[in-house]
Order: sequence, then structure tokens, then C-alpha cells
Amino acid sequence: MPDATSDFIITKQRDRIEKKDMQTLRRYKGHDSTVVIPDGVEKIDSYVFADDIEPDSTIEKIVVPSSVRRISPLAFHYCNALKEIQFPMEMSDFEVHFEQCPSLQELWIPEHAERIGNLRSLDSLKEIHVGKNIKRINFTSFGEETPEMFAKRKRKLTETLLKSDAYEIVDGFMVNKIHRSVLYRSDCTQASMRIPDGAKTISGGVFYELVWPENYERIRKVVIPSSVKEIRNLAFHCCESLQEVRYEGNSSELKCGEMAFFACSVFHRDGREIICKDTPEREKVGRGLQFERMLFIHNCMKKGQCLNKNQLQDLMKEKFGEATLSISTVGRDIDFLRNRCHAPIEYDYTRKGFYYTDTSFSIED
Repeated sequence: MPDATSDFIITKQRDRIEKKDMQTLRRYKGHDSTVVIPDGVEKIDSYVFADDIEPDSTIEKIVVPSSVRRISPLAFHYCNALKEIQFPMEMSDFEVHFEQCPSLQELWIPEHAERIGNLRSLDSLKEIHVGKNIKRINFTSFGEETPEMFAKRKRKLTETLLKSDAYEIVDGFMVNKIHRSVLYRSDCTQASMRIPDGAKTISGGVFYELVWPENYERIRKVVIPSSVKEIRNLAFHCCESLQEVRYEGNSSELKCGEMAFFACSVFHRDGREIICKDTPEREKVGRGLQFERMLFIHNCMKKGQCLNKNQLQDLMKEKFGEATLSISTVGRDIDFLRNRCHAPIEYDYTRKGFYYTDTSFSIED
């Protein structure tokens, strides 16, 4: 009797995410219509069943054992006849793509999955079933999809989640009611928003803005109720227009991931710029004036004025009453206008000051 595992190439490989050696399925060489992956396999590698040189037209069903903990996003690519995949319920992290599976129309995500990562389903995937434990949804694309594709993927995911009574849209956010987790921003028409009362966690990717359709409004201000106890890494990924975050509780009550504000122009990555209930009043005023200072510089230059940092410092001290306003802070405000708002600021060495090369330039107030 032939060995049932002879059609599988399995090797032990170091996984860079798990940081340990895992029994990895590298290739399937058989021709069965139903493929049962051997128990003991911990990871399924990319292009295990087919690739663009040799697409598979035989496999219709794949059964994944409970020993599997990680699956490459490209594991099932080019399986042209694949109609069904049975995943183990125990999988907590699910990030698999199905663009190259034209016959796959229905997908059952494992019941225990807590994170969905970059689920890309083309029109061939008609139905997606999710469990009630999703706490994070990864929207990152790293430039691999257009804003239109991103918006379409988000709409389809919203439709899918709302079929379950575990999820609902509250105050413009998709929320897991069971775990009290805010999953993502569903209303992208407002620049100022408040996290729903009762929410406990702001998940990674909630305000993701790396890929952003033109008709969406970038977030500028967020108010967080005291019920929230944690802001996870990448929650405000690439929110370059974010100016203010207020927390209605004390700073000691809020846990913030070190990378929660990754790639935000104004905020530190670990959230030190969040204004909390116990933030000293002088500090609150200073942070709230940051955007006002930049508008002041903008308006001065629109009038054709040419001012150096010392002159701007004096004017803003008088205007806003910031006695401790430093030259370096004025410089950062100028850099923000020039680099982030693309203001046409130049330095005139003759007049020894900054000015607009185009006074018709405007920014949103």
C-alpha cells in the first residue's frame, strides 16, 4: 500500500513571524480531487498546490488539519478547480488571498479567528462566513491595490460582518459587540469623530489612511471615551492630517501601543500627544494651538509678508499667549506646512525671511 504522505514535500523551516522552526508543507505532487493535508503540518507555504507555470485543474477540495497555525497568503493560488477549503476552527490569525481561485465561491473563516488580514476576494467569491471573535482587521496594502479596490474590499467586508449579530455600526465605526472592539472606521465623510461609548479597545487599522480614495475625508480630531482602555499598534496608521486626540479618562487608565500612531506627522508613535483628563491645562492649550499657529503662518504669507522665525515667534507669542514658544517649534510648524501641506514656502536670503512663491495657495481651514 503506497504511503499516503508521499505526495507531500514537508520540511522544517524557520518562520520569521513565529520565530521558531515549523513543519512546513512546501509542495503537493499528487493529482487527487480531494487533498487532506497530513496532521502535524504547522505551516503551508506559498504556491503549494500550483503556480503560474503549472496551474492545477484537478483539486476541488482541500482539508487543513488542526495542527496548522500559519498559512501563506498565496498558498492556494492558481487552483482553478478549487471549490472548498476546510480550515481548522482553532486558527486565530487568518490572512489568505483567493484572487487566483476562480471556482471558489464560498469561504468559511475559522470560528476562532481573531484577526482577518488583507482578505482579497474577487467577484468569484460570492459568500464569506465569519465567526464572532474578530478583534482586528488588517487593511494594509502597501501600494498593491488602487484606492477604488480598497474601497470595494471595505464595502464587501462591511456587508459580510453585518450578517452576524456580533457586529454592528455605531457612530460611524464597525464594532464587535461581544469583545467591545472598534474594528474600523465605516463612515469616512467626517474629519472629526468620537469613538462609541462602551468600546474597550481601538484595534489596529481603525483609522488606516495609507490608501485613501479621493472622496474620503481624512481624520483630524478623535475623542475617545473613558471606557476605552487600549489603543493597539497601527490604530492610526498614516493619519497625516490628524491634529488632536482627546481621552476622557486619565492617562494611567489608557494603554497605548508603541506604534499606535505610526507614520502620523504630528503625533508620537506611542501616543504621548494624547490630551487626557489629567493633562495639565497649560499643556492642553499648547497642543490645541498647534494647528492654529500653522494657520497663522499661512495667513501671514498669503498677505505677501516675508518673515523669519524670530519675527514669527514674536507675533505668535503675542497672538496666542505662548510665552514659552520656541524657535524650534516655529521651524517645525513651517516644515509641516511645506512638507505635508505642500505650501509653496521659500526662504529669501535678501530679505532674510520665509514667503509664499504663490499667494493664491490655500489650505483647508
